[in-house]
Amino acid sequence: MGRCSWHHLQGYNQLLIPGLFEGDQVVDIARDLEHKLGLSGDDWKWKLTTTIINCDILNPGMSQVNFQNRDFTDILNDDMIPYLCKKLNKDNCGFDLFAKCRSLDEDFLQGKYPIIIFGAMMMRVGANIKQEDLQYLREVALATHSSPGYACPFADQGFRDPGRAQFLAALDHYQADVPRSFEQPSCFLCGQIQSDVGRVLQKCSRCKAAYYCGVVRIFSIVDISEI
Repeated sequence: MGRCSWHHLQGYNQLLIPGLFEGDQVVDIARDLEHKLGLSGDDWKWKLTTTIINCDILNPGMSQVNFQNRDFTDILNDDMIPYLCKKLNKDNCGFDLFAKCRSLDEDFLQGKYPIIIFGAMMMRVGANIKQEDLQYLREVALATHSSPGYACPFADQGFRDPGRAQFLAALDHYQADVPRSFEQPSCFLCGQIQSDVGRVLQKCSRCKAAYYCGVVRIFSIVDISEI
């Protein structure tokens, strides 16, 4: 999540902070999860990866089209996300899939990192998550390696710091049936978004890339070249 790519928020001519779902391997891991969990069959009209594929830096052509295409945004919010939320909540499907995902830890080359991605996708669509599973996700996230700066994409199987902050903030503000956006600006330090803090986040006046939720943080000392 944010290992070696950049968070595009204001258009594709501006490189911004790495964020959730934007690591170079995240979409591949998510697709592998779908296969292992049996979510790639024809009985799934929309796939969980559909909600994050538009964030994939490795496919900027599709990303650009999707983000700029109002029809895609409408389908994502009005069709894909409600469908997936209902599908996961029906007959405790999401609970069972989460348990299965945990049982597959040893089958993943990335250790417990895939379950973080699965938990994030569940939050993305607003699916129900048990309290104990939320706590488990927090423990795993805090125990997962996070790089403050550059990390070799082939050796790094964890977070970049802004991505982990986003994930932990999503856990803090999780609400069942309320989709969590991972595309909008989030605070570089705490990961909170506008709906969390009740005000528009402000862009760093120095680097013009990081966003912060408090006035005290607007003048960032972060060197974006190290991210």
